[in-house]
Amino acid sequence: MKEFEFGKIKDHALYDLARPLEILARNLSFKVKYTGTENIPEGGPFIIAANHFQFFDPLLVGLGIKGRQIHFMAKKEIFQKNPSAWIYKNLNAFPVDRGAPDMKSLRHAFKVLESGRILGIFPEGTRSKTGEIGDAKRGIITIAMKTKSDILPAALYNEDKLKRGSKMTVRYGKLIKFEDLGLPEKPNKEQVLAAADFVMNTIADLQAMGHAE
Repeated sequence: MKEFEFGKIKDHALYDLARPLEILARNLSFKVKYTGTENIPEGGPFIIAANHFQFFDPLLVGLGIKGRQIHFMAKKEIFQKNPSAWIYKNLNAFPVDRGAPDMKSLRHAFKVLESGRILGIFPEGTRSKTGEIGDAKRGIITIAMKTKSDILPAALYNEDKLKRGSKMTVRYGKLIKFEDLGLPEKPNKEQVLAAADFVMNTIADLQAMGHAE
């Protein structure tokens, strides 16, 4: 398998070509309602942060953002086999090692934002097996500090175990400006974790609103 080319930032054509198929698959499988789309910035770089409990969450979050592509951080394991590695790469995903500091992945994330694009992150670092929101890792704040990026919180919600015809809501919250994280120039570990918790609590509040009408 060809090693992932970190640092090479590119919007892939497959992302836009696959969008109609993704919409069709979504409509056949779930009844998804999007709300809060007026909070999505029309341009410029930002981080979108969401809760994570199913493998197709990136698709659901991305379909609510029209006209722009998202570059999602994803666990490195899905890039270790073909053809999944090719598919994920061409949907703008890039690998991250969740078990150790991964500077290659972080530098790639910095460049995504510095190039004016959207970076997608699941701050918990893994899927929730219960659907309940867990604690955020420090990575999202590390990236936000380096790039001075704003964060768009998003929450995925469903009441029951997912099955065909399940009702789902994807809710985008108000943009969290970098300045509103209240971080000093050189924050300590506790301050970084507190900022990460703030983002995750915002996502939890959005999820707690339940289904959109």
